[in-house]
Amino acid sequence: MNREIKFRAWYKDLKKMFKIGQITLEEGTWNFEPNDRDFIGMSIPYQPSFVLMQYTGIHDKNGKEIYEGDIVEITKECVCGKGIIVFKNGCFFIKVKENLLALYNCEFNNYKVKKIGNIYDNPEMLGGE
Repeated sequence: MNREIKFRAWYKDLKKMFKIGQITLEEGTWNFEPNDRDFIGMSIPYQPSFVLMQYTGIHDKNGKEIYEGDIVEITKECVCGKGIIVFKNGCFFIKVKENLLALYNCEFNNYKVKKIGNIYDNPEMLGGE
């Protein structure tokens, strides 16, 4: 199975999420996608105030792309819970409390997954600030 490799970055200083078009580690720059009107043609040096997150290659039940750091709502029959997308040991998981559910697709073992936010824009959804 091939999946699209994409990244996004949370910029802590501006409290804003950006699409990443290119990562050039040798040069130490990240170039934003040209259609991002805030940074057309601009590249910035790596800074520790950026948090890089990878696309899982999976869409939620509404067709939204799921990235590391996204908060999802998981539904199975009448049971509902929230979890966060994490990358661990080469795989993506939904972390629900202390448990990890493997993220293969949006409908597995009768679970339905819906993206409802991310840990940076919506930390309150998981009990954060």
